[in-house]
Amino acid sequence: MDRILRDLSNESLPVTPDLLIELVENQETLKLWCQVFVTGFEMPGFTIEHFYEWFLSLGFGAKSPVRNYLGWLKGKPVATSTLFTGAGVAGIYCVANLPEARRQGIGAAMTLQPLKEARQAGYRIGILQASQMGFSVYQKIGFKEYCKIKLYTLEMKAET
Repeated sequence: MDRILRDLSNESLPVTPDLLIELVENQETLKLWCQVFVTGFEMPGFTIEHFYEWFLSLGFGAKSPVRNYLGWLKGKPVATSTLFTGAGVAGIYCVANLPEARRQGIGAAMTLQPLKEARQAGYRIGILQASQMGFSVYQKIGFKEYCKIKLYTLEMKAET
């Protein structure tokens, strides 16, 4: 799915007013981000450290081409998203909500926040991969489907 960022058709979709979205700018917040991301996608717990190390190697902050966002609901971290920028394109990835934070507009907000920031930075094209769960949300925002990508996963078990 992709979208021209000047025309995000539903920038103000309803969202719970208790949501706070924070740019991840330190290691402690990155650890929380990884925990929420892995839990939201129901991945094995041992993957948290792998994601942490990888995202840590990419750096932090608004000037980085990779920016992670953590959504907080009533003081609890409940949602994630990631913005990758480069070659004139803003890519949205890692949009995940904990089960108790679903169906409250949080996924849409976690997608729109980085897209708005990318637009302010001069990006005009936004792309993402949609899960079954997020597909209708992205359509409401204004994304259009251009192709389908199959995702293959390998289930690995932690060594004992």
